[in-house]
Amino acid sequence: MGIVAFWGPIHGQGKMSVNASLLSSYIALTNQKQVLAMDSQFTYGRLQDIMCRDAEDGISQIFTYANTDNLTVESFKIYTTSVIEKKLYILGATKQQLVSDYLSGCFNSILKCADDCYDLVFIDTNAGIYDSNTVAVLENADLIVVNLPQEGYVLEKFFNREEGYWHPVLDQRNCIHVIGGYQDNYDHYTTTKIKRRFDLKELYAVPNSKFVHKSIIEQRFMQWMISNYDSDRNDENAYLFHSINEIAERIVGLPRKQGLFAILSKKVKE
Repeated sequence: MGIVAFWGPIHGQGKMSVNASLLSSYIALTNQKQVLAMDSQFTYGRLQDIMCRDAEDGISQIFTYANTDNLTVESFKIYTTSVIEKKLYILGATKQQLVSDYLSGCFNSILKCADDCYDLVFIDTNAGIYDSNTVAVLENADLIVVNLPQEGYVLEKFFNREEGYWHPVLDQRNCIHVIGGYQDNYDHYTTTKIKRRFDLKELYAVPNSKFVHKSIIEQRFMQWMISNYDSDRNDENAYLFHSINEIAERIVGLPRKQGLFAILSKKVKE
């Protein structure tokens, strides 16, 4: 399986952290895999903020081992926090700036150990191309999920490989493109038009969901996910999870679910 990096070319667009939270928790809930979620920004964890705000500062402990070349699978697992027992774990961020300042020096060994410990490692990176930890994640990723907004200005700059919006490592890794916060009624940039405009064979979309945003604001995202991930086909969340399932299949080859996803015909508006 390996490391799945969530990255986007520009800050504040593409719903990178939301998409990473949805997909990591969905795959953990629907597939017999152990999943680790972590942030590449160690002093503030957006995934932690969404999925498990009270996660312990595991990265400081792991840094102690990694910095002395003593990091093992056993020591790594001790310092991750369980979100869904035996399914989903999170690596908590630190408030110790000194630890964060020195982590980059052993970041690659931390990534390797995380990959050895769990079936899938979902990493929420900083947007853009200038952060060293972000670049390290992209260089080590088995799959890069490129999170893009439904915005022509950004799409043009990204797909035209303009400086500051594109990184050469994207040519060297396996990538998929996802439109975050997708809205059906935004006719100028539907998935079909975006694929045609930029000659893409593959493009996914995660619909904008007021229910997801409400659960995040109210700090109950995981409770909401556990209650809704297997929504009935007539449920108001069915379209969202149909879209999430398509991306999950692409990431891990999940078999299409019988029932909801086998018969749900609602697609992104073309």
